[in-house]
Amino acid sequence: YQQLPKETYKALAKKAPKYGLHLAGHKPMFLSLEKAINLGQRSFEHGRIFMYECFPEADSLKNPDHWKTYFSKSKSIIVQQFDSVQAKILMRLMQQENAYWTPTLQTLKFEANAHKESFTNTKNLKYVTNIRKQLWWKYDTDHNKEKNLESEGVSVSEQFYEASKKQVAIANKLGVPIMAGTDVTDSYVFAGFSLHDELFDLTTSGLSNLEALQSATIVPAKFSNQINDYGTIEIGKKADLVLLDKNPLLDISNTKSINGVLINGIYYDREKLATLKEFTASVASSFHMNVKAFFSLLNSPLIRVQFAD
Repeated sequence: YQQLPKETYKALAKKAPKYGLHLAGHKPMFLSLEKAINLGQRSFEHGRIFMYECFPEADSLKNPDHWKTYFSKSKSIIVQQFDSVQAKILMRLMQQENAYWTPTLQTLKFEANAHKESFTNTKNLKYVTNIRKQLWWKYDTDHNKEKNLESEGVSVSEQFYEASKKQVAIANKLGVPIMAGTDVTDSYVFAGFSLHDELFDLTTSGLSNLEALQSATIVPAKFSNQINDYGTIEIGKKADLVLLDKNPLLDISNTKSINGVLINGIYYDREKLATLKEFTASVASSFHMNVKAFFSLLNSPLIRVQFAD
């Protein structure tokens, strides 16, 4: 997680290879991106990583005592004084060291659009437990909505989101491997559904339709050393497939035109998929599942850290 102490992170980075492991996830807040790459972190999450590193006062974010206070006061400065030259240097280092980037643009998209009813009033809410919506998402939405409405015009969160999309375009051109990811369970990130939105956002961030599809197939297969079984359609590989009615190379939104899904040897046609969705919506609204979700949230150390953030 991002608040991992510097020395703890270094110790993990040193010992992980001895066990055949690698580091992936958030860049520790108190360590530079350059050092994290050189220490061998294999992938980095979220669209903010270059924003945090590439402005004149970046070192102020690496102070464990007051980084949150500094960030809340200086978010607009981070956008306005962004150093694209420094960003490209770090991106080239990532490319050289074969470090991957998972921008999870949906997290920034939520922050940018939390004040817009057209965004928050989505039919996908029926698939999420009331406990999560009321105890987590509502607080997060209200907080971001208030921040976005503080000033007239384009909010800082919207600027952050658009700036991050531009950086995805640059990183992709420089050869940084881009992986599709959504940070599912975060506010207004919906399992399955949001991946299609991420693919669309990646194409509006400079990736071609083919590159966006690869970011969810062959690229993660290579990253996880599973290319012999996954990532492409070939004889002898695992036949986990999404079958579409329309060509996503012509329009990336066609990934939503799903005819059927084959996974773990089981085929789900349209009727079965519709039944699964209805069941999920029913379970999400049930008393039993909401009680279970409540205690799950309460007992999760990671969720407690995220609430503190």
